[in-house]
Amino acid sequence: MCIRDRYMGVQGASNQIKELKKLPEGLNFKKSLKSLHFDNVSLNKGNMKIVASIIRNNSNLHALNLNFVSIGSESAEIIAIAMSYKHSLTHLNLAGCNIGLKGIKALSIVLAEDDTLAELNLDCNRIQAQSAKEIAAALKTNKRLKILYLIYNSIGDAGAKAMADAIESNQTLAVLFVYGNRITDEGTLAMANALMKNNGIVEFNADHNKFTAVSYTHLRAHETSLHLVCRLLLEKKKKKT
Repeated sequence: MCIRDRYMGVQGASNQIKELKKLPEGLNFKKSLKSLHFDNVSLNKGNMKIVASIIRNNSNLHALNLNFVSIGSESAEIIAIAMSYKHSLTHLNLAGCNIGLKGIKALSIVLAEDDTLAELNLDCNRIQAQSAKEIAAALKTNKRLKILYLIYNSIGDAGAKAMADAIESNQTLAVLFVYGNRITDEGTLAMANALMKNNGIVEFNADHNKFTAVSYTHLRAHETSLHLVCRLLLEKKKKKT
């Protein structure tokens, strides 16, 4: 686990955990603190309440990285509640955090109206179609998020269609990664059609899904749906230049 800012570089996991435990509830920590990084360690509910307090009270905190810290749904809700107040987080990494259905729901509610967060990483959280639909619903009203990672989840075609519906109206999102999500041609073609109506997304990755060769009148023979999406994006870029 790491706690880092421009003026603080504690080395060694035991020392870093001690530093976190020193922080009292509600403390406005350090005004210079710009990022918190916890990597592949165990944080309990008490620790997460402290982190939430820092989110609420430190206007300079721009990044929170909980990479593969299995915080669970309850702690994800704690983070979401903290973000429902005015905050300064622009980057939030919850990859591999096992945040569950309740955690996704809480975050989605906040995301729908959030005007600060620019990058959200939800990789490897076992997200399925229902949770993807909640994220998609949030994207319909969110006007700030630029980058969304949903790598190696299980949103499937139903989740992909929900995301497609969202990106038709969301013109803010610029990067969307959904590879490794058990999406077939059905879901990918829905997203391809949505991308044609979207002027914001410039980078889309749906690799490592269940594509087959397809041949429709609007596709080249033997072109996979993934190749179609990539080609459509390239053609859109050429038209703009």
